[in-house]
Amino acid sequence: MPFGPDTFVFPGGSRDWLAIQIPPYAWDEAKVGKCYNNVKELIRRHGGEVVYGWALTDVGPHRNNGHRDPPPLYRRWANHAVWRDSSGKLREVTPNAIIDKDRPEAGFVATEFLPDAEAEFEILSDEN
Repeated sequence: MPFGPDTFVFPGGSRDWLAIQIPPYAWDEAKVGKCYNNVKELIRRHGGEVVYGWALTDVGPHRNNGHRDPPPLYRRWANHAVWRDSSGKLREVTPNAIIDKDRPEAGFVATEFLPDAEAEFEILSDEN
């Protein structure tokens, strides 16, 4: 597979992965930062399954001056879960925290995602 901006190779490994865009599925009871619980609730309501992997988030280093040069050196990977609905489509069901200078808010946006069955995580508490 040719390497491009959305292809990732682990150091010392031969596995390369392609990041995919997961479209948002907005729903009223979703909670920021609770991807596993959000997915489990939609499975309870509509069927489907949880898909584990990595959400590609911030690029870095962050620049306070607003310039994009030089280009970012890294991407942050966050352990994440998305919903595969009963028709087989992947859906982002967890809103992102959107922080602006005046007030934080939550919003549903597409997520760059790397599915990884080995990225399963353990939930120690279901508290809010």
